[in-house]
Amino acid sequence: MYGRRLQAFMMVCLALLAACAARLAYLQTAEHESSLRAIEELRIRPPRQLPTVRGTIYDRSGRALAIDRPAFFLHVNYELTRLLDDRFWQAGIEQLRARQPDMNREQAELAFRRAHQEALTDLLQTMDACAQLTGTDPEEIDRRVRRINEDVWRLARYIAAWRRRAAGGGADSSLQTVEVGLTEVLAADIREMHEDYPLVELDTDSALLEAQLELERIEGVSIQPRAKRDYPYGSAACQIIGWVGPAEPQSENELFDKDEHSHYLAGEVSGKEGVERVCEVILRGRRGEITYNLDGELVEHKETLFGQDVRLSLDVNLQQRLEAILSDPNTNPNADRGIGAVVLDVATGDILAMVSVPTFDLRTVRRDYGALLNDPNRFPNRPLLNKALAAEYPPGSTAKPFILVAGLEENKISPWTVISCPFEDQQAKYGFPNCLLFRLGGCHDWRWANEGGNHARNAIRGSCNVYFSRLAERIDERALQRWLFRFGFGRDILPGPAFDQYLGDLDRTEGVDRNLHQATGQIGRSRPTPPVRRFEDLPPIPTSLTTERRYMGIGQGLFTASVLQGANAIAALARGGIYKPPRLFLSDADPHNDAGRTDLGLSKTTLETVRDGMEAVVHKSGGTAHTAFQQSVLNKDDRGLKLFGKTGSTQRPECAWYAGWAEDSTGRAVALAIVVEGGQSGAHDAAPLGFAMIQACNEAGYVGRKPAD
Repeated sequence: MYGRRLQAFMMVCLALLAACAARLAYLQTAEHESSLRAIEELRIRPPRQLPTVRGTIYDRSGRALAIDRPAFFLHVNYELTRLLDDRFWQAGIEQLRARQPDMNREQAELAFRRAHQEALTDLLQTMDACAQLTGTDPEEIDRRVRRINEDVWRLARYIAAWRRRAAGGGADSSLQTVEVGLTEVLAADIREMHEDYPLVELDTDSALLEAQLELERIEGVSIQPRAKRDYPYGSAACQIIGWVGPAEPQSENELFDKDEHSHYLAGEVSGKEGVERVCEVILRGRRGEITYNLDGELVEHKETLFGQDVRLSLDVNLQQRLEAILSDPNTNPNADRGIGAVVLDVATGDILAMVSVPTFDLRTVRRDYGALLNDPNRFPNRPLLNKALAAEYPPGSTAKPFILVAGLEENKISPWTVISCPFEDQQAKYGFPNCLLFRLGGCHDWRWANEGGNHARNAIRGSCNVYFSRLAERIDERALQRWLFRFGFGRDILPGPAFDQYLGDLDRTEGVDRNLHQATGQIGRSRPTPPVRRFEDLPPIPTSLTTERRYMGIGQGLFTASVLQGANAIAALARGGIYKPPRLFLSDADPHNDAGRTDLGLSKTTLETVRDGMEAVVHKSGGTAHTAFQQSVLNKDDRGLKLFGKTGSTQRPECAWYAGWAEDSTGRAVALAIVVEGGQSGAHDAAPLGFAMIQACNEAGYVGRKPAD
């Protein structure tokens, strides 16, 4: 019996041995490769992220408006910066006491501080050197160090809370409410606790050299090259270009929820305003990644994908020239006021210049942002506001050409219909307080007695308020709105960038704001929110207000518009009744900007009447801009220009306008509009600036013959 038991035991042992041999054979054959990979993975270091390189913003001629340039930054490792965090000291002392229970609190604190005293001295020396080498306030250096500590500690606490909840400690609680001890946070030991963080830029050769000599020996301090956003033209087009600032990963990573290599890391930047913000998904780029094993051998290298470039329609040289003209008291007596101005290429609708005065320097905007935003004494005219695009004003008499179009096309008048304004009954009949019609326009019957009376051409020429208020009253409310809407009033008109051209198949645009902040203006009882796309959704003109259409007829009351809307509507007239949306982002796929082209169907008679009146404003005696034109260098034949214009003056708020276009015999033309906040007279405050803008366009080669040297 004993022999049978021994025999059975041996059989079991042989079976187990056979199973082990079979398993070993299987591992050596079928799973050999996977086993080696698993072992190798244990020997691979965490991947090191390579920085992104942001795309460049160019003007129409390829001049860089915003570009990443190499710069040197002094980085400090978190293992040093944490020595300025009381939470680290408390957690470290508690950990030491847990490992050595025989120590009391005082002994543990003394031992822990002795262990880190040299490193703390190195940190304080580094911070002091940073302040001296870069001229940065020591308190600002301290704030930056504490910000690094706060960001890393917050992330480590999040990981610690997640681990506690996963282990069953507060499974039904949000991560923010899970209680986590300081030692648990310190024990999280996340990768960010061992990384370097930029502290200051070493922006001079001497600062770079001294930092290398003085701080090179300190472990945890390094000098690293990285890209820095630069704005070569300073203040030019500052409100359009925008700027970058420190990214906020928790909120902004929503832009790239499908692409982990575009997620923001600590120390990276994102677009905060203007084109930099709108085109973030284009400009951002993707990080590269490099991975080594424990032996220092390269395992994998993912190349950095540079951000794509964006090309704007702006001519930065023209932009600078116009900003200089409008900001200089020698060329503009109202240079201390807020001013918005736009110049368009009529053929394409390209925005050649979009000026908002006062300006600010993009290279220092992050430093000066608080003052720019909140200091009315230093910056009374809201420099951060794009007055050409995002502000709206009553258009005043610059609206009259479009009121005339509506009246002619709706057959309410003919070009020769006279609308007189008998002096004795205007205030009583039309109810304008203090005879506003006469204060703003006066009676024009006598002025044109020998030229056919106060008909369409002469009413535009002399800007007769009575004529256009009466004309607007004759037009049906919805018909009046429809014509204004078709010219681009009361709605967004600036499309976003052509994302498809830049992004191709990359699916990273969901939820992205594709447009700059723009004013929709108002041509009804209220300003639609959100902006309407269809005329049918536009709030109507309130019929209960009997005077409202009269005020709209002279560009006041419920009628407001942006400077860009005014310039673009004028461009449609210059184009012969063809509407195109203005274009800021150039597209190779649509070189002539025909995608939004709409024929407004204006009759030849209407176009000729409006052109004749606007030409008379500038070129004929009695025209509201004729005096300013006579004083301009454009009052010569050597440039081959024909000008068409309309002045405007408004109340509540007071503004001075000029809008019009210049064309030459070759078919080239530029349209423009300008508003001067607080201006008293379009003829005196705005028209001379409009002619100076046309002169700049002529000298830049956009219209007419360049003057002889």
